[in-house]
Amino acid sequence: MRSSHARMLASLFVLLAAAEVSAGPRVAPHFGVRVRQEIQRNVFWFDSEEDDRNWIRYRTHAGLCVQLRAEHALDVRLVNEFRKTYEPDTKTDYSEIVFDRLTWLWTREAGRPFALTVGRQDIVWSDGFLIRDGTSLDGSRTMYMDAIRVLLTGDRRTWDFSFIVNPKRDPWVVARDKKRSLRDADQQVLALRCFTPSGWETALIGIGEKDPDGLRPSYNGWTLGLRREWKQASLRRGATEVALQRQGGDEGTGLAFAWNAARARMLGKKTSGEIGFFYYSGENDNFRAFRGIYGRWPKWSEMWVYSLIGEGGASEWRNLASPYFTLRRSPLADRPVLLDRLAFRATMLVPWAPEPNWEDRGLLSVVELRANLARGFSGHVIWEWHVDGSYPKEMTENAHFVRWQIAYDLN
Repeated sequence: MRSSHARMLASLFVLLAAAEVSAGPRVAPHFGVRVRQEIQRNVFWFDSEEDDRNWIRYRTHAGLCVQLRAEHALDVRLVNEFRKTYEPDTKTDYSEIVFDRLTWLWTREAGRPFALTVGRQDIVWSDGFLIRDGTSLDGSRTMYMDAIRVLLTGDRRTWDFSFIVNPKRDPWVVARDKKRSLRDADQQVLALRCFTPSGWETALIGIGEKDPDGLRPSYNGWTLGLRREWKQASLRRGATEVALQRQGGDEGTGLAFAWNAARARMLGKKTSGEIGFFYYSGENDNFRAFRGIYGRWPKWSEMWVYSLIGEGGASEWRNLASPYFTLRRSPLADRPVLLDRLAFRATMLVPWAPEPNWEDRGLLSVVELRANLARGFSGHVIWEWHVDGSYPKEMTENAHFVRWQIAYDLN
C-alpha cells in the first residue's frame, strides 16, 4: 500500500514538472485556526459509568496553492489537530502533522470543459448522503480521499468519475506518526455520478475493503443511488434520495436500503421551515443493515456521532429512521450585505429503530447559532438534548451535547 501511494505521489510531481510554465506561477496561501470545546453529559459510548466528557480541540492548517499556468495548479496543505481532555483528565497528545491536501488540478474551459484532479483531495456529492467524509474515524481533523477524479461537463449532463484508494492508516504522515486508524479497513472504490441541470442525479459506487490487521471481515459491495432536487423560485425547494445496496464479502450477501426526503420553503423574509424524513435499513429477514460509503459524518446529529460508537461505529447510520422539523432564521436577511452574518436553527427529530419492531428512541432537539464575522472569523454554538428513549439502549436518561467554536480562515 505504501509503495502504491509513493508511485502516485511521484507521478503527481512528474506531471507537474512536465507542465509548461508560461507566465510564472501565482501563489495563494492557506492558513486557518479553529478552537472548539465539546461537553457531553450522559452520552453513552461503551461504559455507562464514563458517559461525561469535556475536551477542547485545537486545529491548524497551512499550505499553498500554486497556479502554474492557466490550466494547471498544485494545492498542498498540512494540518494538525490535538485535544486537551479535561473530563476524564488526560495528558495532552499533540497528535500528528499530516497532508490533508496534496493535489494536482488540470482544468480546461474551452471546447468540452473538464477537470482532472489527482492526489489527496476532498470529494463531496450534493448534501453528502452517500459521499462526503473519507476519514470517518479521524474525527474533525480531516475528510480527504486519495483519488483520481474526472469531471466532464456537457450541455445536458455532467459526468463525475472517481477512483479512490484509501488505506486504513496514512502512509504520508509528516511528523509524530501515531499509526492512527482513519478508516475501518484498506479501501478501493469506483464512484460514478451523472447529474443534470434539471436536478436529476444517478450514481453507482463499488467498494472493496480488507482490514490489514485482520480485525474485521472483508467486504465488497455496490450501491446504486438516485437523487432528485428541485426549486420553485426562491420560496420552495425539495430533494429526495434513494440508495439500494448489494453487500458481499466474508459475512455473506444481501441487500440494504436507505432514503431521505426533505421539503423547505420561506416563511417570510427572514425565516424558512423544512420538514423531512430519513431511513436506514437494519437487519431483518429481507434486508441487511445499510453501510455508509463515505456518508459517515454528523449529517443528522453531532451527539449521535459519539453515541453510535457503542452500537455500530462512529457515525454508522444504520437501523435508524426519523422525521425531522427545522426552522431557520436570518435576523439580518433584510440587509443583503449582512445576509450570511448571523443564522439561527432549531431542529427536532423523533428517531426510531426499525428493527426488530420499530423501537422508540426518544426525542432529539437541536439549537444552533452561527455567526460569520468580518475578515475570515466565524463561530457557532450548538446544543443537542436527547430526551429519554433508548438510543442506544443504555442511554435511557436525558443526554446533552454542547459545543462552541471559533475559527479563522485566511481563504
